[in-house]
Amino acid sequence: MSADHSKTTTMDVDTAFLKSKRGILKVAEMGTLFLAFVCFAVASRPKYITATVLEFLITSLLLLLYLLKLNKRLTFFFWPLIVGDVSKHNIIVLTLT
Repeated sequence: MSADHSKTTTMDVDTAFLKSKRGILKVAEMGTLFLAFVCFAVASRPKYITATVLEFLITSLLLLLYLLKLNKRLTFFFWPLIVGDVSKHNIIVLTLT
C-alpha cells in the first residue's frame, strides 16, 4: 500500500579534472605540501608543521570538492575568488645554474 519513497543519490566523480591544468597543479601542490610537512616534522618545527598541515587540508578539501563536482551545488561561495583560473596566470619557473 505504501510506496517506497527512498531516494538514492549518486555522486559523479570528475576524473577529467585530475587531467586538467588545475587538477595537476592541485595534486602537485599536495605532494609539495606533504614533502614540506615531512621536512618540518624532521626538523621539529611545530609552527611550520601546523601551517603545512592546514594548507594540505584546505587543498585536499578543494580537490575533493572539484572531484565530486560539489562546486556546482554549493552556490553560496564565489568560486573564482577561492580558486583562480590557471590559464589566466603566467607561471614562471626559475632554475639556478
